[in-house]
This record gives sequence, structure tokens and C-alpha cells, in this order.
Amino acid sequence: ACSSPTGPAFEGAQISAGQRAAPGAIERVRIDPVTRQPRFRVIGSDIWSDDPGFDIVPTGICGSGIIEAVAEMRLAGLLDASGLIGGAAATGSDRCVPQGRTHSYRLWSDGAREILVTQGDIRAIQLAKSALYAGARLLMDEAGIDTVERVTLAGAFGAHISPFHATVLGMIPDAPLDRVTSAGNAAGHGARIALCNRAARARVETLVRRITKVETAIAPRFQEHFVAANAIPHAVDPFPNLTATTTLPHVSFGAAAAGRGASPPPSTRLSARMKRPSAPSSSASFAGSPISVSRVSKSKKNAVGRVVRPGVISTRRTAPSAMYPAAELDVPKSIPRVALCAICPAFSFVRGRRRVPSAKTRGAQPLPLDLRGAVVLSL
Repeated sequence: ACSSPTGPAFEGAQISAGQRAAPGAIERVRIDPVTRQPRFRVIGSDIWSDDPGFDIVPTGICGSGIIEAVAEMRLAGLLDASGLIGGAAATGSDRCVPQGRTHSYRLWSDGAREILVTQGDIRAIQLAKSALYAGARLLMDEAGIDTVERVTLAGAFGAHISPFHATVLGMIPDAPLDRVTSAGNAAGHGARIALCNRAARARVETLVRRITKVETAIAPRFQEHFVAANAIPHAVDPFPNLTATTTLPHVSFGAAAAGRGASPPPSTRLSARMKRPSAPSSSASFAGSPISVSRVSKSKKNAVGRVVRPGVISTRRTAPSAMYPAAELDVPKSIPRVALCAICPAFSFVRGRRRVPSAKTRGAQPLPLDLRGAVVLSL
């Protein structure tokens, strides 16, 4: 058994139009793969939004609704495998509207108010479903298996999730859809059984002693599984049961969106900057420790005694951890602006000055960072 840090996104929190499952909330979504037009159903009504007589004004979208909306966007080709929403020109849908430097999908609008699925909503769902899938994969690793024969969704929320859309999203391991079932309020049922049946209580106590708890926070492969599960449905696992019945569109909006004036995702922007011809002092990449930035005219030794080539200066190191080296950037005054692309609140930079701790972390010890593959750019 393990606990996955999914956060509150599946409950409608951290979603732009999210709300709890209450009357008026969108709970079911379908998007036509040809016209890209949506239809939906709200809690408290049995008819769909395109049926005659539907006159309900939706109040927001709940957890099951956002899961289906994201999965339907992937099925309709509005969303690529990386989770990027395409623009109107790339998708052929005027419902994909620009919002800042990204795009959003307009699910509903009455002229004065609208419900959008934003790029931020997609990222929140990706993080939540990646954590859930990574936890399941850790349990599969513990059991020594790569596939499962059935999946049981417990809890009140699990009773309202569409198994098909959960699989398309990559929330759960791939399994035949008829073997993905709901157990309802399993904790409540178990508590009642234990209170009413002494023999059942003894079986529960025996079972509890046999459970092995897997700590996701320290599991060596959690990060690996988590990153791979960010793709929709997954970057590595093939999902054979899903692909046998459903064909996911092969679309990619990174380069297309950039060519039409919209900003590509951060990874694409970094790659473009790394490939752009520039002066030797413009950027430097590093893998592991020590970190390095540019602008050194002659060879010298860094803080750990390692010789650095001309044009590069390494930073000082703190004591490394068991898994990753801990590092603290010591930026020369000659570098105009430096952006650390491995995000960490303990580091901030200003023009012409050395490292300045932010207000929240002033006086704190340098944090251990996994800096392999990160890039330092002078802007």
C-alpha cells in the first residue's frame, strides 16, 4: 500500500472554474472529434447541453468533469501528448482561444460569463494524475509485475470517474475496461463489517499485518515514474488495452504554436535558446556538479580543486547529499543576468550582484538540487 500526493485538483481545487460536486457543476463532457464542439451534463440534470429543453446555467466544473474534459480534448486532437493546448489555427477550432502566452478551450459561454479549460488546469491535472499513476507503478514494482488484470476504484469520488477517460488520461494502469470497477465507499463498508462481525474483524487485523507500506517520498523510482506519467496517457508504458480500441491523435503543438506567434512550452523555449548561435559567454550547460557559468579568461581551479577551462567558471559546493550534489551559485559580477532554470526559491539573482537570498529563505541553508541537465542562461 502507498499514498500518492495527488493534491486537490481532482476535487475541483486549483482549477480555474473548479468547484465541489454540487448541483450545477459540470460532471460529464463529450467533444466531437470532427467539429470540436463540446456538450456536457451537469449534476442535478439527466439531459445533455445539446438536448432540447436544456436551460441550466453551469456554475463550474467538478473533479469528474475536468477529468473527462481533459481526456476528451486529447481524443479530439485539441491537446497533444505533452499536455499543450493548440491554438485555433492549429486545431481548427475557434474554441481554442489565446490567454496570455498559452491557449484555453472554451467549454461554455453565455456572452457574459464563460467556463474555460486553461493550460494551468491541464498542468494541475497532469501533476495529480502523474502522482497517482506513479504510486500504482511503485506497487507494481513491489509485486514484480508490469501489467494488471483489474483495477478497483474506491471512495465516493472513484464511483463517479469514467474508467475510459481515466485510462485515456493515464490516471490508472492500463487494464480491460470491463475489469475497471468501483468499490464505492470501501472504508465505510469495511468499518461497518468490522463493527458487526467479530470474525471479519479478525480477518481485517490479519490482513493489516500483512500489508507492506511503500513510502512514495523516498522511493528511488517515484520521480522516474512521475515524470514518465506526465505525458497523456504515458511517455513509456504502451497501454495496449487502450490502443486496441482507441486511436489517439498524433498531434504536437509546440513548433506549430511557436510558428503562429504563441509561445511554446518552457522545454521548447530552452531548446531553441540552446541551439541559437551566440557568443561564447551567452550560456553554459552543466550536468551534475559543479555548476558552471561563462566569462573566465584563463584556466583556474574551482572551489573543489577541479580545473576549469577558459570561458567557464565553476561555483562553490556545499556538502553533497546521498543522491544529489548540493550546490550554491556564486555568480561573478561580470555576468549581466543569470537565470537558473532548475526552479528553487532559495536562489534569486539581480543585475550586477552576487546571489541574494529571497525574503522567505534569507539565512536558510542551501537546498539540495538535482542539477543534472539544467541550463544557466545569460539574458
